[in-house]
Amino acid sequence: MKTCKYHPLQAASYLCPNCQSYTCRTCVDDSQGEPGCFTCRGELESQGAAYTAVPFWRRLSEAFRYPLNGNAVAAIGISMVLNLMGLLVPWLLIFSSAVLTKYCFCCLENTAHGKMQAPDVTEAYTGGLRLLFQLFVIMLVAIGAVFLAARFIGFGMAITVGIFALVALPASFMVLAIEEDLRQAVNPLKLLQLMFTIGGPYLILLALLMVMLGSVEALSYLVGERFSTVGAIAQMAISNYYSVVMFHLMGYVIFQYQRELGFVAEDESQEHQQKNRDQLFQAELDVLVKEGEYEKALELCHAASKAQPKNKLIADTFFKLIIALKAQQPLQLYADSYLQLLLNLQQDFRVSAVYKMIKQQLPDYLPERAALRYQLALTLSELGDFKNAALLLKNFHRDFSGDALIIKAYSLMVQVLAHLPNTQVQQQQYRAFVERLQAKAETAPAQPFASATVNTEPAASVPMESNNPDGNSIEFSY
Repeated sequence: MKTCKYHPLQAASYLCPNCQSYTCRTCVDDSQGEPGCFTCRGELESQGAAYTAVPFWRRLSEAFRYPLNGNAVAAIGISMVLNLMGLLVPWLLIFSSAVLTKYCFCCLENTAHGKMQAPDVTEAYTGGLRLLFQLFVIMLVAIGAVFLAARFIGFGMAITVGIFALVALPASFMVLAIEEDLRQAVNPLKLLQLMFTIGGPYLILLALLMVMLGSVEALSYLVGERFSTVGAIAQMAISNYYSVVMFHLMGYVIFQYQRELGFVAEDESQEHQQKNRDQLFQAELDVLVKEGEYEKALELCHAASKAQPKNKLIADTFFKLIIALKAQQPLQLYADSYLQLLLNLQQDFRVSAVYKMIKQQLPDYLPERAALRYQLALTLSELGDFKNAALLLKNFHRDFSGDALIIKAYSLMVQVLAHLPNTQVQQQQYRAFVERLQAKAETAPAQPFASATVNTEPAASVPMESNNPDGNSIEFSY
């Protein structure tokens, strides 16, 4: 069995002729309606259900539920009514057989082409008599072959031919339903080819058919002659029910072995919805990463993040890919946007972990926007990460000269330092600095902060060290 190149546990549904690779439905580009290859952008060849069909002996419960469809029940009921009427008008028995036979062959043909729901009952209204005649010819040919074998070869050969005719009867029905050619349906070489192509499972099918045929006789024996009317109705109902089941099973065997038999059919009972934008993105990214096309994968994520900057799925995927590939330049460009998205979505619990991952690959990283740096420091301080909050606020007035957030940033710095040991002197310096800025703003509100930073910085370069849980020390110099 062929499996998907990218999901080895999934059966293949398509083949790319250019790449010579098999893929499942998840790994195809269906953005244009028809499935395409993510790697070469070429068209794919459908494999139908050749590798995805469940063996028929594993879905017997579904097979026995198949006739419980409204259309199948109607066809069975119509045949029964015509049978009962045939007790009074015998020629109606022919129409009864014609209706049921045509419906059963429709079940076989539809199932073989992947339609797992019972066909419309109206399909049994035409062509039944012609089909009955064809079945009569098949039986006549079988009987004739047995007679000729007995007359010209011997009794032993006649028995052999008779056994072959019985064993090959389901195969004859399959050929007649699919190819609609009576000559092929009685061609022993064609029947042998089909039986050997299916192999051992054909014998399993044959055994199941014999068990179902025998069950009708068993019911007749249990009911007995005392309840002949009830017994007749019960026999008709179960016989018709099993007929539909048997032809459905024969059709499914063709569906299951379609590749060996030379045609393609898909299971129409399975819903194959076109991928949405996010699913398409994930599928293409998965293929590119597994193909080792990391640059293309990064380009795909970059384009998707620009097109949908607020899409958290894309943002998370892009960031994880950057971290996994240790791509420093993309990380430098994307870190601010990703952190801002997390903060906007109020996912504060993730901000600290993401910031630390960024710092592991970019030790000198600092957000380039004043508002983001302040918001990040505030979030970290609320999470108890005072060390990193202080590092973010360090030199805030130099990096963002004249920004209105300087007062709020250094007010936060005073609060952060209060949680770090041996920082009393620095707290006083920042507190005094904030007070001078506030006084300056009140006396000259129109004057930008830039003019105040020359003479209102914290007092001279004062080193500040504090011990922290990981044993490292932090130092601030101004």
